[in-house]
Amino acid sequence: MSAITLERIKALCEKLGITVAKLESDLGFGANTIYKWKQSDPSSGKLNRVAEYLGVTVDYLLGNTDEDANEILTDKSILALHRAKKNMPEKDWEQAMDIIRAGFKYAFEDSED
Repeated sequence: MSAITLERIKALCEKLGITVAKLESDLGFGANTIYKWKQSDPSSGKLNRVAEYLGVTVDYLLGNTDEDANEILTDKSILALHRAKKNMPEKDWEQAMDIIRAGFKYAFEDSED
């Protein structure tokens, strides 16, 4: 794994107010798993899980793009919604999004979601 991947993971964790150890714990990884990626490449499954948790793409983590969703990661309301989604059953999340879309149709006119 490239050094950029580890640096981006650490920076994203910092923005979310968590440690890499907390990230590893939340994802069910063993201690120092992510730091061990300095010597070996992670599985695509683990890298996908990290990217999803952090709200970025695998391409961003790998350094293939610089689009890191900085605006999203610094918006506390978006972060709160992201965390809420993780704690909600899919049906509840869909209902919440339906309510938001219905109330703010104009904001979703260009959206693919």
